[in-house]
Amino acid sequence: MLKINEIRMDYEKEQIGITHVPEFSWTLESDKRNVIQDTWELEIAEDKAFEKKIYESGRVNSDASAQILPENVKLESQKKYFARVKATANGEETEWAETSFVTGILDNREWKAVFVSAEEEADKDNSKGTYVRNEFTVEKPVKEAFVSVTALGLYHFYVNGRKVGKDELTPGWTSYRKHLCFQTYEVTDYLKEGKNAAGAVLAAGWYKGKMGFEGLEKRRNHYGENTALLAQMVIRYEDGTEELFGAVQMHRLCLQRSMMVRSTTEQKKSKDGLRLDVQPDSGNQSVNWIMIFPFLPDREVEKFPLWMR
Repeated sequence: MLKINEIRMDYEKEQIGITHVPEFSWTLESDKRNVIQDTWELEIAEDKAFEKKIYESGRVNSDASAQILPENVKLESQKKYFARVKATANGEETEWAETSFVTGILDNREWKAVFVSAEEEADKDNSKGTYVRNEFTVEKPVKEAFVSVTALGLYHFYVNGRKVGKDELTPGWTSYRKHLCFQTYEVTDYLKEGKNAAGAVLAAGWYKGKMGFEGLEKRRNHYGENTALLAQMVIRYEDGTEELFGAVQMHRLCLQRSMMVRSTTEQKKSKDGLRLDVQPDSGNQSVNWIMIFPFLPDREVEKFPLWMR
């Protein structure tokens, strides 16, 4: 029996948030000896049923099973794609083996969101955490939803009380003025019809916090003076329409003047300790909500590349 037991993309089993067409590779398994692949086929589609194909290799006469790069494939940002491979060897043919990958934001010009900060100039000398939260409404059945997030500092992102992803210390330490990583997550299962809430907790991190290296332990603000969040969510509905949250509109999610912040002293306890209260209709009227301003303020603008402004 001949089968494909693993497909990898750029040598990884999972790819979420990639910004290019990955290279594919796979391994064959057989109950016979001296088996060498004769042909392979690769297809990529927008749907799991492979009715909306965007790439078909056709049958390729080759024993290659690594560094297979599909050509002339046009991807869209923040979207899930399905891929499948089958092969022949020694007169046998495998069944289709399937996998999937998710794209991030492919071009920086597609960022419609802007950085926002909950901090003011006076906060440059402290490392306090800040919370960012807002509510939004999902009015139709959701097909898929993805959010791309980054920060100047460190962040945890939440939707309806659940932390999104398992990553820690995101977005990582880079030379922030030249290069800033972002993460993309699928949040389809986090959403529900009706009112939803999303938020983030921001911390100083390497961006503006103190370093532990000798000579730097008492210095701070190595890259900037205020933490900031950048997040952009796309929701695609079952009826074929989609909605982008993160555009500069007063009622949209996370990235506008209407955004609110709550003090780190107002925390809600759970079984796991302290967590950000991002449940809709939390009913907590004792929190002192304050307005936040779009980032970057004038004093910071010249420090960052154009795409971040």
